[in-house]
Amino acid sequence: MALTGVLRPGHVQLRVLEMAPALKHYVDVLGLTETARDDKKKRVFLKAWDEHDHHSVVLREADEAGIDYMGWKVDSPASLKSLAKDIEKSKLCQDLEWIPEGEHPETGERFRFTIPTGHVMELYAQKKYVGNGCGTDGQNINPDPWPDGLHGIAPSRYDHCLLYGDDLDGTVKLFTQVLGFGVAEKIVTKANPDFMIGAFLTCSNKAHDVAFIRQPVKGKFHHASFELGSWEKVLRAGDILSRNKVSIDIGPTRATATRSSQAATRGIPTSRRSPGPTTNWAPRSSITTASSTKPSSRCSPEMKLAVEQSVVHWEAASAAAAGAARWAAENGAKVNIAIVDSGGNLAAFLRMPGAFLHSIEIAIDKAYTAAGFGLPTAAWTEALATHSPAARAGIPMRPRMVCFGGGLPLKHEGRVIGGIGVSGGSELEDETCARAGLPAIGLDI
Repeated sequence: MALTGVLRPGHVQLRVLEMAPALKHYVDVLGLTETARDDKKKRVFLKAWDEHDHHSVVLREADEAGIDYMGWKVDSPASLKSLAKDIEKSKLCQDLEWIPEGEHPETGERFRFTIPTGHVMELYAQKKYVGNGCGTDGQNINPDPWPDGLHGIAPSRYDHCLLYGDDLDGTVKLFTQVLGFGVAEKIVTKANPDFMIGAFLTCSNKAHDVAFIRQPVKGKFHHASFELGSWEKVLRAGDILSRNKVSIDIGPTRATATRSSQAATRGIPTSRRSPGPTTNWAPRSSITTASSTKPSSRCSPEMKLAVEQSVVHWEAASAAAAGAARWAAENGAKVNIAIVDSGGNLAAFLRMPGAFLHSIEIAIDKAYTAAGFGLPTAAWTEALATHSPAARAGIPMRPRMVCFGGGLPLKHEGRVIGGIGVSGGSELEDETCARAGLPAIGLDI
C-alpha cells in the first residue's frame, strides 16, 4: 500500500463497440462474472472470481473502443478526502470532480481527475464486499481453494493497465509525489538516462500496478491485464482461446520491459467488429502459440506451411500520408510521401505539386529501408560507425538502401507493419514530415 492510502487498482471502464460479442468474450471466454447492468448508460459490471469487491471491470458500449477511466481503491474516506485536496493543490491534473455515491452500483463517492498524459483516473474508498464464493463464514472456517462453477479462462483478478500518453514526466511526478507510488522500473534512452520512455509504477508489492509509455497522443490505451496463477493455466488459456477461435495478438512471452516473472498472452475476438480493447493476461508463466495450415501429404506433420503477417491497412496508409502532407503544406515544403507494408510493397503514395521527380524513388526506398530493418533511416549513420570499413562502404551501396533521414518504421504493438518515407525537402524536413504522419494513425516512433 502507498503511504498515502492508495491500496490497489480497483476497476477499469472500457469502451466496446458491441456489447453482445464483448460479453461473450469477457464472460464466456475470459471467464468474468456479471454483477450488474446499467441499461441507461449501456454498461455492464463484471468481476474476476477471487475479487471480493462488487466489480472490477466495466464495459460501456460506444462508437470507439478504448478506456474511459481507471479507478483506485483507497483505505478510508478520510484518505479519499485528503488525496483529493493534495491532487488539487498539486495543479498537475485537470477536470477535477466528485462522482456521487451509487453512480457505480454498490460503490461510494469517487473523486475523478485527468492526469498529464490525458488519462482519466478516479479514487474511491467504498465498494460492497461480495466475497469470492470460497466460504469464510459459519462452518467454513477454512475456505475452499476455489469456488464451484468457474468457467472460461477464469483469471483470479484484474491486475494492471498499460497506457500511452505525452506528458510522462508530469504523470510520474503526480503518482510518486502526490499519490505515493514507487517507480519499480523505468525505460530510458542510452544517450540521455534522464529521458524516460516508459515508467512502471506500483502502490503494492507487485512488479507494477500501472505502466505508462511516452507517445505524442494523449489518453491512449494499450491493454488491461488479468492474473493467472501458473504455467498450466496459461496452457489451458491458450486452448480455450483456440477453441473459441480468438485470434492471438502476440504469443505468450515473459514480460521484457519489467523484471516481473509475468508473461503476456493477448487475445482478440475475431468478428466483424472487435468487441473491445485488447485483453492481456498476465500469468506467472507463458506458452507459445502459432497458427498453421493443414500440411500436405508431402510434408511432415510438424512442418508449418504458412504464417500470419501483420501489414498496414490501406486506410491507415492513406491517413499517414495525408498527415505528413498536411505538415509539409503548413511548413512550405514540397515532398513525395510513400507508405509500404511490412513486405516492402507500396501501400500508398502522395506527391505534392512541385515536388522533385527524382525524389519519388528516394521516398519509396526510404520507406522500404525503414520497413525492412525496423529502424529509422537516420539511425544508419550511427549504426554504420560501429562496423568495419568494408561494411560502411558496402551497405549504403545496396539497391534500395537509404542511410539518411526521412524514413521511419510503422510499428503496432511491437511489430513492424510497414514504413513511411519522405523526400523532397532537407533531410531534417523529410524526417520531421515523416514523423508528422504517425500521430494521424495513433502511432509513435
